[in-house]
Amino acid sequence: MTSEAFSSADLELLNSVGKKHSLFRRTLILFFLIIALLSFPLIFFLEKDYQSFITRMEANDHYLLEKMAFQTSSDLKVLMSDIIRLSDFVESGITEHNGSQWIADEFMQFARYRLHYDQLRFIDASGQEKVRIDWDNDGKVSQSASVLQNKAHRYYFSESITLKPGQVYLSEIDFNRENGKIEIPRKMTLRMASPIQSVDGTPKGIVVINYLPGYLFSASGKDKNNELEGRLQIIDSHGHQLIQEADIPSWNIQSDELSDKYQSLIQQSEDRTHSLRQNNLLISVLRVHFNFLNTSLKSTDWFFIRETRLPGRLEVWFSKQGEALLYGSFAGVCLSVLLAFLLARSRRDYLKRNTLRKITHICVSQSPNAIIIADAQQRIVYVNASFSKLMGYRFDEVKGKTPAFLQSGKTPESTYSALWSQLSQDEVWHGEFINQKADGSLFWCKASVSSIYPEGDQNKLYVCIESDITPLKETEEKLKYQATHDPLTGLGNRDYLFTRMEQQLPGSDKACCLVADIDHFKKVNDTYGHNTGDQIIKGVARLITEHARQSDIAVRYGGEEFVVILPGTTEDQALKVAERLRYSVSETLFSSDTTDCSAGIQITISIGCSLYPYPTSEADFERMIHNADQALYEAKNNGRNSVIAYRSDSESTQITSAS
Repeated sequence: MTSEAFSSADLELLNSVGKKHSLFRRTLILFFLIIALLSFPLIFFLEKDYQSFITRMEANDHYLLEKMAFQTSSDLKVLMSDIIRLSDFVESGITEHNGSQWIADEFMQFARYRLHYDQLRFIDASGQEKVRIDWDNDGKVSQSASVLQNKAHRYYFSESITLKPGQVYLSEIDFNRENGKIEIPRKMTLRMASPIQSVDGTPKGIVVINYLPGYLFSASGKDKNNELEGRLQIIDSHGHQLIQEADIPSWNIQSDELSDKYQSLIQQSEDRTHSLRQNNLLISVLRVHFNFLNTSLKSTDWFFIRETRLPGRLEVWFSKQGEALLYGSFAGVCLSVLLAFLLARSRRDYLKRNTLRKITHICVSQSPNAIIIADAQQRIVYVNASFSKLMGYRFDEVKGKTPAFLQSGKTPESTYSALWSQLSQDEVWHGEFINQKADGSLFWCKASVSSIYPEGDQNKLYVCIESDITPLKETEEKLKYQATHDPLTGLGNRDYLFTRMEQQLPGSDKACCLVADIDHFKKVNDTYGHNTGDQIIKGVARLITEHARQSDIAVRYGGEEFVVILPGTTEDQALKVAERLRYSVSETLFSSDTTDCSAGIQITISIGCSLYPYPTSEADFERMIHNADQALYEAKNNGRNSVIAYRSDSESTQITSAS
């Protein structure tokens, strides 16, 4: 069947759920869709502008690094030229003059034209400073013999004194020391030295110039008013920091989180320039090789590094056209809201109807449960595919009929009464039916029936949802049987006995109880094994079933003991049944799995019998079984293979043999 069973008005009313919020929801969806469509080109152009800004930042950083590298190269060339000229001067006059005053005079004359040095010294072969010229922060030059020290223990002296004539020593960058202690305030110092030797090659000392490389930063042309300015520094090819701006905290490249990236650039790449973006930093690196230095410097490759904070996209965008962007965004949002609202309102009813129609049709038609919809007169107007599959009827075969034709007559009338009582109060009914399929077979179904009102109080509809629970019922019956029956013999167990007695015996004028027990059964088990014992128990159970009536209750009470209840039976009749059973067992040869008894095993049973008039309660049932068990005990004591009836009066108990 298809959805033509419903009128369009019915479906429109069924789709009225959520009417209050659908307009807002649709407006919101369309608003975000419009915003997204407008945002894509805007974000594209803004991102392109931002990337262009970053590219300009990179170019500016590289320009500053190139400028700094050029300044460094120029200073080192001048420094090298100065150290060579001074060392040549000292070396040429060392053999002609005595003392060191002539060196001091020359050094003072030289110092007036160099303002970026910190110290100019002549140290003799023993490491003792002979001449020392100092520059202060204002560029003034001074000479004092009182500050002369012995520098024999300093590394730059020991490494430069051994150089050949004409060679220049360039030290690492470290702090200047005075009298063995770091000078305060600290001065990052680069030293260039050249050896002085006599004509015969004897070391006479070294000429040393202390250069303050921090000057390079002040000459780099930084714009101090630019808040995006970063920090500048220089490291060597081993990753050791050489020079760093004095106005920022000391920074150790080895412990910095960017160390690995720097090391990769330094050790693996041969490119001269690099740019990295890490977190919110733009890192520009310039590699400079000072090939003009003929020195003992361990590494002539220096890396000039500039770290600049990367501004956020919003920071860049609003700094350039912030006001226009703000007003434009606000106008775009307002127009988007208006447009979204108009579109949502124009399509609201149409989208609601079609969406809910599709959802309802899919849910009902594809439901795994059988669904029946009937009108107010209980005539079927719709069934889904699961109904046809379960019942075996097509829709055209059941259309217009009432669901009563599915009844099997096995469902109690009280079930239908409860169903219509709850439906009349607009309540949902849950229950179970035993219905009949098209092929006549019966099945259990679990059903939920409710009434709906598509048009208020008119055109009432009934909806029934059914599912086949026959396998579940069969499983329940199987579990119930297993819970109340002995798995070996198929007879009932104790629970089954008392349940049947409660159902069957109350109201009976009398009932007899037989309690039977296999004689010497333990010996049988010990002799022939438990498998043979099980076969004997099954055989005795079969004989009991053959001698019992359909109304009798026969159970395996435990182990090798059996109980048979004979409702409406006199004592004489019960004793006759018991005697026939005892005789039948004694004359039967029971099979055995053992080879030494292939002819069969003969056993006997003892039976106790009791009569109880008008049993009405559980205490009566237990008393009746107890009396029969007492008679069985007496039969065992009297030699077994016998039937004993229990007797009682107001004073004593008598036992009578019927064997």
